[in-house]
Amino acid sequence: MLVAAALGSAGVAVLGGAPAAQASMAHAPSLRAFASTTVTHDATVFAFGGASFAGSPGVAQPAPLIGLAPRPDGTGYWVASADGGIYNYGTAPFLGSPRTSHLRLNAPIVAIVSDPVAPGYWLVSSRGQVFPYGAAKWYGALYPAPLTAPIVAIAATPTGKGYWFAAADGGVFTFGDAAFHGSAFGLLAGSAIVAMTPTFSGSGYWLTASNGGVFTFGAASFYGSAYGRTNGAPVVSTARSLHGLGYYVLDAKGGLYTFGDASFGGSASGSVTFLRRAVTVSTALTRGGYWILADNQTASGVVIAPGQSGAGPSALQGALLTRGFWLQLDGVYDDLTMQAVYAFQKVLGRPRTGVVTMGDWLALQAMSRPVPRSTSGSTAEIDLARQVLIIANNGVTVWIYNTSTGSGAPYSYNGVNYLAITPVGHFSILRQIDGLDISHLGTLWRPKFFTTDGVAVHGSPSIPPYPASHGCVRLTNAAIDWIWAKNLLPIGAAVWVY
Repeated sequence: MLVAAALGSAGVAVLGGAPAAQASMAHAPSLRAFASTTVTHDATVFAFGGASFAGSPGVAQPAPLIGLAPRPDGTGYWVASADGGIYNYGTAPFLGSPRTSHLRLNAPIVAIVSDPVAPGYWLVSSRGQVFPYGAAKWYGALYPAPLTAPIVAIAATPTGKGYWFAAADGGVFTFGDAAFHGSAFGLLAGSAIVAMTPTFSGSGYWLTASNGGVFTFGAASFYGSAYGRTNGAPVVSTARSLHGLGYYVLDAKGGLYTFGDASFGGSASGSVTFLRRAVTVSTALTRGGYWILADNQTASGVVIAPGQSGAGPSALQGALLTRGFWLQLDGVYDDLTMQAVYAFQKVLGRPRTGVVTMGDWLALQAMSRPVPRSTSGSTAEIDLARQVLIIANNGVTVWIYNTSTGSGAPYSYNGVNYLAITPVGHFSILRQIDGLDISHLGTLWRPKFFTTDGVAVHGSPSIPPYPASHGCVRLTNAAIDWIWAKNLLPIGAAVWVY
């Protein structure tokens, strides 16, 4: 049976806007040319406390490593990659994988969880496909049902006879004997859910957001959160403590935060630098201790990557701001910087990777502020081909944002079939809601509607670099907050969709 909170683009936040562009390119780091821009991945496993190191995936491959699932007795573990690869270590046997079975993935693998009773594991994709191996059984999936927020986590019940999914917007889905205890849908504060951890009994669970916030449901007790403690690094994972009376919270730079009875045995902070990103923390529940998995990129031509801070990201942010790409100037390659990089890569027709290569850097330095199509007045231009939103004033680009518009996919509502299309033409802002608006297709943060049937520019926690909405024009919550604060799209403002 499936129990779920309706998926949507929930988020409540008031974040500071981008300052006036003022960075000097004279401070750009010294860079050298590269022969290619190929990105490959391997992984590092860090073991602490009673967790034993059994090995790390050291073979370069095209897909990032996304998760580590230990055997119930902690004597081995499996590591999964986004393309469905499985690497087994210690006493964990290889039981199969989508990659070796040549199964078709309709979306990347985002999480792995082991069967708590017998050797086995489940993989889940961002669209809710489930792949069980070994003793793990299939109890249901979401795919091919359309989702407006990706699945980000899977957690197994204590019996191994069910599992939960968590979506980025806080929605919770249950399968098998997994019980629904509540969701974080509509509770997020300008962030997204990144992890889910059940209690020992399965009578509750914790959901953790990328800003470090922890939400408790059912019998799960609140022991604290990492909100405001991670120095700008997003939180990526949580794990239950040995006795279940606490939890660990991990950020992308390898920082580990302990709560309740979770015992600190060390972290990967300082070891996760430049092209390395911590992705998960997993506990050895029968012996104490934990593992931290970091994905390592080996990329000829990569200059600046997510998670990096300092001179490189500062120079990148300054270059983007001076050319009109909206972000917050803080010297950290965070999610908003990635949104600006997506927008820049889209405008120039470069690969939408979110990673800045030597070619990207040189192209950025060579480009001028893009010229909008409109020549007079104040207009919000929505470029469907390039998936960007441009705020223009009298023929000059003021700001450019990464956006995600109608996916073109079919969907049904009240028995009527529709296509997720953003209408083309000249419109104007008809009405707006200064807050969270819950509609039949999801939730919209501070929407500004420009059609009579509910198509709006609105905030969302999920802005992928491709069309993914039901027809609305998605921006980050921080971006729509900035637009409201600066009154860039007042009632009556022109909207041109082409």
